[in-house]
Amino acid sequence: MGRTYEGFSEDPEIVRSYAGKMVEGLQGVAGTPEFLGPGKVIATAKHFVGDGGTANGKDQGDNPSTDQQIRDIHGAGYPPAVEAGVQTVMASYSSVRGQKMHGNRELLTNRLKGDMHFDGFVVGDWNGHGQVPTCTTTSCPAAVNAGLDMFMAPDSWKGLYDSTLAQVKSGEIPMTRLDDAVRRILRVKLRAHLFDKGAPRPARMQAGSTCSARPNIAPLRGRRCANPWSCSRTRASSFRCLQRPTSWLRVTARTTSASSPVDGRSRGKERT
Repeated sequence: MGRTYEGFSEDPEIVRSYAGKMVEGLQGVAGTPEFLGPGKVIATAKHFVGDGGTANGKDQGDNPSTDQQIRDIHGAGYPPAVEAGVQTVMASYSSVRGQKMHGNRELLTNRLKGDMHFDGFVVGDWNGHGQVPTCTTTSCPAAVNAGLDMFMAPDSWKGLYDSTLAQVKSGEIPMTRLDDAVRRILRVKLRAHLFDKGAPRPARMQAGSTCSARPNIAPLRGRRCANPWSCSRTRASSFRCLQRPTSWLRVTARTTSASSPVDGRSRGKERT
C-alpha cells in the first residue's frame, strides 16, 4: 500500500536488517576516517513515517495506525539508520491519523529528534509543506515549527524565503527554532566537508548524471544535490525499544554521551 515500492520489504525485520548497512555503504562508517570521505555521499532516510501503510493504498494518503504500529512496523528502519549516522531524514507527504507529516511536531521533533537523538536535519519532500493545513507552497511556519529544517521548494523558494524571513522577524517562527534548523544544516555540511570542496564547476559534471542542483531554503538560499536513497533497518541488540514497547524509541548507552559534530553519530545529549 502507499509507497511500498520505495521500501525494502513489507516485513519490518527485513527493513531493520538493511537500513544501517545501506547508510554505512553510502556514507561510510560513522566515527572512522572514511565517514563522508572520498567516494561517499550524504544518505537520506525516507519517508518519515508510515507512507507505506496508508488506508486503501492511497499515495500521499492517511495512515490510521496506532502509535505502537507506527513505531514497530512503519518506523522499524529509522533507529538503525540513525545509529549508523544517517545525516538527513525526509518527511513524508502522507499523514498519520489525519495529521500531515510535514506539520507533525510529535513525530518529527519529539520522536525523531528527541527519542532517537537524530542530530542531522529533516528535509521536506517536493513542496510537501504546501499540503499542511493553513499553509501554501510559499508560506508554512507550521512546518518549520513542527521540526522541518529544510524546505524542498523547487519552484516556490522565492516567496517561501520572503515569508519565512518575515515570520521569524514577527516571532511566529521562534528565533531558537531557526537557529536549530540552521545549526543542523551547517553541521551536516561541515561533516561532509562541503565548505572545503568549494562550489561545483560545470566541467566537473559527468554526462548522463541524474543528480540535479535545486534551489532550497532553510531559510537561507542555497543549492544541494537531492538524495533519492531511502534507508530502513535496525539491530535489535542496539535499540531496547524493540523489547520494551512502552517507549516509542529507546537507545542504548552507546548513544547517551555528547554528540560530536564531526563523527556523525547521534548521541543522547545533542538535541540541536
